[in-house]
Amino acid sequence: MARLWVQSRITLMDVRCRCIDSKTPLLNYRMPTSIQVFISGGKANLQLNHTVYAVDRFAVFHGGKGTKLSLWALDDSVDMFMVLYKAELPAKRNEEAHGLMEQLNPFEQQFAYVPGNPLLLKSLFQQMLEHWLLVSPLEQLHAKTLLYQTVGEVYHDLRTDGLELLQPDPVSSTKRYLDEHYMNPVLFEAIADMFAISRGQLTRLFKRRLGMSLQEYVTVKRLKAASDGLLNSNATIKEVAMSCGMVEELNLIRLFKKYYRMTPSEYRNKKITSMHDCDIDNHSQHLYNEKGLDDIVKFQRDGDYSMLQEMKSKELIVAAMMCLMMLLSACSSSTPTEQNKPANVETTENAANKETRTISTVRGDIEVPADPQRVVVQYLMGDVVALGIKPVGISDVYDGAAFAEQMADITILEWMPDWDGEDVMKLQPDLIIVIGEDYVEKLSKIAPTVLVPLIDLTQDERITFMGELLNKQEAAAAAIEEYNAAVETAKSNLQQAGFDNYTVSVFEGGADATMTVLGGKFGAGSVAYASLGLRAPETVQTAILDQGISKQALSFEVLADYSGDFIIRNSYEGMADLSNDTIWNSLEAVQNNRVVEIKFGLNFYTDIYSSIAQINTVSSELLKRLEETKN
Repeated sequence: MARLWVQSRITLMDVRCRCIDSKTPLLNYRMPTSIQVFISGGKANLQLNHTVYAVDRFAVFHGGKGTKLSLWALDDSVDMFMVLYKAELPAKRNEEAHGLMEQLNPFEQQFAYVPGNPLLLKSLFQQMLEHWLLVSPLEQLHAKTLLYQTVGEVYHDLRTDGLELLQPDPVSSTKRYLDEHYMNPVLFEAIADMFAISRGQLTRLFKRRLGMSLQEYVTVKRLKAASDGLLNSNATIKEVAMSCGMVEELNLIRLFKKYYRMTPSEYRNKKITSMHDCDIDNHSQHLYNEKGLDDIVKFQRDGDYSMLQEMKSKELIVAAMMCLMMLLSACSSSTPTEQNKPANVETTENAANKETRTISTVRGDIEVPADPQRVVVQYLMGDVVALGIKPVGISDVYDGAAFAEQMADITILEWMPDWDGEDVMKLQPDLIIVIGEDYVEKLSKIAPTVLVPLIDLTQDERITFMGELLNKQEAAAAAIEEYNAAVETAKSNLQQAGFDNYTVSVFEGGADATMTVLGGKFGAGSVAYASLGLRAPETVQTAILDQGISKQALSFEVLADYSGDFIIRNSYEGMADLSNDTIWNSLEAVQNNRVVEIKFGLNFYTDIYSSIAQINTVSSELLKRLEETKN
């Protein structure tokens, strides 16, 4: 590439030096030309576009026109020399030069390394600056000569075998990227690919440095943005959710309840009320404390969390003491008993646990324990419970879930994208059941991980497969039989009550003068139409069910066309209050008190345990409403 420097016309545009301290970083400087940067001093982070490099005392960087540059001093300060130059090939066409330029343009090339002779380079940059600042043509010519000398030293370093290239800092780079793009869909695998590492490696590095997972960091950023939106705008909850990357308001409500212990509406009302109480002059006071919201991560680590940590520490100490006492007791005993067997004798139960079976899955044959004892499961907790297995780790359990009581003392690993490999590993699972292909690679190194493709399997197929997986074939057959019996009983009761003559709609939401109408593919819609065979209003039948649509958002103006004699509405804390809504109150089902509310947690899950509970709840509540209105 040195040949291109010889054949090109180089124009020295500017030479600068700036002291960057920890309080005044250089942020997002877009280079107007090609640029060479020399840094000396302490520790710093330098970002070229989205890539962050860690600097320790000395570094040389190069970037092309348009490159975005940022620099943060981690110690007191660092000195940064910047040389801006422009390179042009001669007007007379040189085929060889143009060919080289197409292969690799050295004037646009981005690289970073530790110089072999940093003091010499610093001297050259310092002299270049001094001559450039003298302005005269002769001095600037001298400065250009020094530029060629620095280029020569750089290319000499780049040819050295022991060259120490600065490696991009994946954690800092990822953090900067997420800070700028958290409101958009984020693919962590794509970010990890940029650094040629796996998502798991990136997550571990990120959590070790920042104390939280990638997903948790994005969640915190989105929640802070949502908090700001709630306090500084009159946007609806749905609009706030979409603006900060949540997509659906239910996600925002769920996360607010988890982190703030209240719904977004409660948060907005509470904060605005407290701010108005402290307001002295409405013309001079800001809407909220300019220092920002309380740090969510700090909030999580304080109070109950620290107390729990202390309790855990004490429990570990007590457990260690008990183990030591038991060991001493065992060593002092001279008479062998059934409870004091030699260490090399393995119990029948442990031996059985090490036996394996091979099962066929959508990802090929997988070897699993013959009799799984420590199962970790995503979403399908009810399937596992229905087959007589109590898992050791699970995903979120929402309020109203049919199996909530059975999950009371089980470790909850939170929302599935937040699952951390280390947390799963602590549970020592012998089998992991997931519903998303992305989780297989992440967790399969911990224990056999089996993907259950929800969309591709009918309920009977899924339960039969789960029976094979867990070696609970008889329990699986019994669960299917129980479900079928529940369906037949419910259908018979509804038919006897005359529900062949009534229509039923299934609604969700109601905020922003829109209502979501559910089809027959999910939750209460699947129960009402697919399982119980209830009649839908004609518009729902033709516009949604016949079209195979799972759900459709509608304006309240047309809601009456989709409303049946009975309405099933999925309810959740923080949902829209329609008690004073004129259109809602005009619906025949509302006027006749024929609205059945089903808790979101019961409706959310599609496992067989939840399905049986949904069948029983929907049928009994419909019959109850019918009986009440008849009387």
